[in-house]
Amino acid sequence: MQNKQPAKEKLCKYCQQKIDINAKVCHHCERDQRFINQHFTSSITFVMVAIAISQAAMGWLQYKESKTKRVEAEEVLNKANTESRRAFITLSTNTHLIKSNTEDVLQNARRESNKIVNKSADTLKIAEKNLQNTKYITDKARSDIKGIETSVNNHLFNSNKLIDNTQKEFDSIKSSIQLVKKETLSQLDRLKSRNDLTLLADKAISKGDKSAFEALLKNNSEEDPSTIAEILRVKSFYLVGSRIPDDFKLGENGKELKEDEITTDNLISNLKYSDLWFVRGKIAQILSKRKEKKVVEALLYSIENDNNLDVHKIAIDSFCIITGYKRFDILNTSDLLKWWSGHKDEIEKNLK
Repeated sequence: MQNKQPAKEKLCKYCQQKIDINAKVCHHCERDQRFINQHFTSSITFVMVAIAISQAAMGWLQYKESKTKRVEAEEVLNKANTESRRAFITLSTNTHLIKSNTEDVLQNARRESNKIVNKSADTLKIAEKNLQNTKYITDKARSDIKGIETSVNNHLFNSNKLIDNTQKEFDSIKSSIQLVKKETLSQLDRLKSRNDLTLLADKAISKGDKSAFEALLKNNSEEDPSTIAEILRVKSFYLVGSRIPDDFKLGENGKELKEDEITTDNLISNLKYSDLWFVRGKIAQILSKRKEKKVVEALLYSIENDNNLDVHKIAIDSFCIITGYKRFDILNTSDLLKWWSGHKDEIEKNLK
């Protein structure tokens, strides 16, 4: 039994002739045995044929369209030539008419120009005559103006001279007024200052206002005569005596108290803290009879701190009676304090 040999040939897909099994193209009909290549080649051929047909169709259409446009262009050109000929004929006719009208206008213009020239000549003659008259009037006016100018200059000179004299007098008056004003203001300042000083002195006298008196002393730093006079007026008032009546008595709950029945501590307390200035003054007067160390201290406290000049003056009087201090100024405090600082130990030896 013989083994079958594998087939080494195959049939062409198109001519059915035997060809090698690995052959890609038939050597009989020369057709590609591969299906894709065969159909792809046929498709390309078909597409190329279709493109050639379409290009031929488009060429024919373009030719037809260009022929149509050429015919239309020739028609438009013929119409343009016709219109050009008509315009030329019309222009020639109009030019002839314009030329004729222009000649008529020029003739009319010449006639009018001649009339205007003749009229201008007449006007010029009249103007020359008027110019002569104007020149005469101008010369006359210049002569009159020159005379008026001379007169005005004279008046102006005299007026300026009068104004200068008046200005000098005004400046002199103004200077005098300034001096008077300055002097008046100075006097008013002095009067105001004197009035202020007088007001302070009046308050120191009428109300016993110690702060008003101290303001006078402070204002006397330059030893102003007006200030000194007001200070002396205040001191003269308190030099005479006290405004507290001699028959004034202390009391409590409507009952009169005898001076000997009131303790020193009670008197000192009321001297420092009572709201009534005449009560404090009366107490300072009573304490002059009690020669005790604490009395002197209380009187010094009152001298330095009480704002009523009556109380201040009576406290100084009592201090002088107890300590033997001899004052040279009725309301002076600084000299009294200096004296006490130097004699305190000596005086307290004789006090309780």
